[in-house]
Amino acid sequence: MKKKVLIAVFALAVCVMAGGCTNAEKKAENDGAKTKASPASDFTVEYGSTECFISEYIGSDTEIVIPEEINGKKVVWLRSTSFNQNTSIISVHIPDGVDTIDKNAFGGCTNLTSVYIPDTVFIIGVAAFAQCTSLTTINIPKDITYISDWLFFGCSSLTSIEIPDNITTIGFRAFNNCSSLTSITIPDSVTYIMNA
Repeated sequence: MKKKVLIAVFALAVCVMAGGCTNAEKKAENDGAKTKASPASDFTVEYGSTECFISEYIGSDTEIVIPEEINGKKVVWLRSTSFNQNTSIISVHIPDGVDTIDKNAFGGCTNLTSVYIPDTVFIIGVAAFAQCTSLTTINIPKDITYISDWLFFGCSSLTSIEIPDNITTIGFRAFNNCSSLTSITIPDSVTYIMNA
């Protein structure tokens, strides 16, 4: 692993000194820092005919990359119990193809600092990130139209958030007790704010 990282760092240094990187050099640079998916055995899974749903994370890693597929079935849904109250996790990468993050899915993950949410997600349930007190920033996918009630309630480290143009409604107390929130961009598309 050390050798791979050193090669990537060397490749980056060479292309910076040369004034730019070719695609091949960029690939070499990225390969050194590439994060591979967490093993399927780290998850409790429910299966449908062509897709699957993450019920619970049972692994011990603190940085999680959810696989796009488990046993040949596409991961499309994170259930409400998937990460709820897991105080060990620090970061989670959600793959393309997931369309739903259930209510409370990450609620109470007090050490969670970052989450990547792909644009395939169009439903994020009530209080999905409530009481994630270490979360500093998060992206909202472009096809979300409604920011759910209590979504970021108690995210006391959240400093900024950009709301995409498709959002029409900001739910009840969605940003309540976000005591560090200093910047929020609300687009013209928002027509209703429920005591956020």
